[in-house]
Amino acid sequence: MVMQYIEGKSLLKHLAENPLSLEDRAKIILIIADALGYAHQKGILHRDIKPANIMVARDGTPYLMDFGLVKFNEKNLALSRTSVGIITLKGQIVGTPQYMPPEQADDTQWEKVDQRSDVYSLGAVLYEVLTGREVIESEGQNAMGILYKVMKQPPIPPRQIVPEIPQALEDICLKALQKGQEQRFQSVEEMAEALAEFLGCEKRQVKPKTGAQTARTRTGVRTATQTGARTARVQSTSPKFALTF
Repeated sequence: MVMQYIEGKSLLKHLAENPLSLEDRAKIILIIADALGYAHQKGILHRDIKPANIMVARDGTPYLMDFGLVKFNEKNLALSRTSVGIITLKGQIVGTPQYMPPEQADDTQWEKVDQRSDVYSLGAVLYEVLTGREVIESEGQNAMGILYKVMKQPPIPPRQIVPEIPQALEDICLKALQKGQEQRFQSVEEMAEALAEFLGCEKRQVKPKTGAQTARTRTGVRTATQTGARTARVQSTSPKFALTF
């Protein structure tokens, strides 16, 4: 195991300082989708996808970070970590309310959380980078109010906020944000393919104008912890993958 030191900024700060086209914003989400898809292939659910957990390095490379609420895809056990290192078990709500899918926001639906739950959260990030607004506004809201809206309130269509958003991109965003799991993309790979089709590119050959590279390369998937943190990178013959706890 080796440690990698990465310097960068959160996704929203990067976008605030480097205005990008809607297409380049979609490319960043495509890159993160590819990294997330690799995690899913290894049986790992992130459960806390949000802009603050996507870091953009100095060279423009986006990194998926902070697997502190990771859930291993097992039937009866969810290993997750809070800021004080508590392991949470079945029946507890974990994550960031405004980016949670309905099944994660409802503690009676714990067993339904799967890769489609991460698809929803990634859709919430896509919504925010396209519109500049959270899909569920959190300002001035308490946690229970946000969770209620997550379960009951449909999102405002992105084009009503930013008319310049292409219809096809709005369709991708809204499909990822469907309340019912069966109505969403059934995998993050499926969402990535839709983004790639919209962008007219091969999913693993995307290179945004910021200089970002694809999350999965011949050397593997890049992930990271907080800005300037070290990440554990597991060496193997398969693509490298960095988990942080």
